[in-house]
Amino acid sequence: LCKGFYDAIWPDFDPSYPGGGSTEPIYAPVCRMGTVLNFGKLWMYDKYYLTGGEGYPWGGDLETTEISFEMGTWFGDPTMQIWTELPATLDISHPDSVLAGAYSVPVVATSGGAPVESLLVCLMNDDVYQTGYTDLSGGITFTGSTIANGALHLTATKHNFRPYLGSVLLVDDAFVSGDANGDSVVDLADVVFLVNYLFDSGPEPFPLEAGDATCDGVIDLADLVFLINFLYRGGPPPDCQ
Repeated sequence: LCKGFYDAIWPDFDPSYPGGGSTEPIYAPVCRMGTVLNFGKLWMYDKYYLTGGEGYPWGGDLETTEISFEMGTWFGDPTMQIWTELPATLDISHPDSVLAGAYSVPVVATSGGAPVESLLVCLMNDDVYQTGYTDLSGGITFTGSTIANGALHLTATKHNFRPYLGSVLLVDDAFVSGDANGDSVVDLADVVFLVNYLFDSGPEPFPLEAGDATCDGVIDLADLVFLINFLYRGGPPPDCQ
């Protein structure tokens, strides 16, 4: 039974198993505990019971096989993955907040500065459940709509990576255009807030759309110029509602 566990996790342990007939040898490691257990039981049945215990000091009798099957039980999550090397840390980038209703949530995953491909990402709340895998650039974008309040919960997992758990806050679609710092007033503090966000890794506007004074879908230097013109040169007010 234990040899079957080894062969599930490290297929080179017995490269000929399974093989022959309609079953092709397995070369990819099995890393989910429930599958490892089932694989080990099948390995024991094929290699011990069907061969009559060939190569073992005791016979391959049915009773011993059945007892081993019954004793071999996994108490826990059968989908839990085994780490087979030191797990790496994921760096996940996504918006802190989106407007309630229709949403777009871009996610980018890296580790050690390199993109992480084929990362399983899940976005969910009471009425949303979306999953997908990151592409070659480590990115994936979820779009949809939700009537729920609160947050969208985001998880990201991949073998030999520490799992990521985060959230994207859902905010009401009523916001003040240009009010980057969220204090309900458009003034010099919002200009300073955007300068820090754009050029000094400061926090993003909340909601993000509030910092888009030009209503072009992008927060950049043009929004700073627009706000300064509005505040000090009699320019038009930001109005992206």
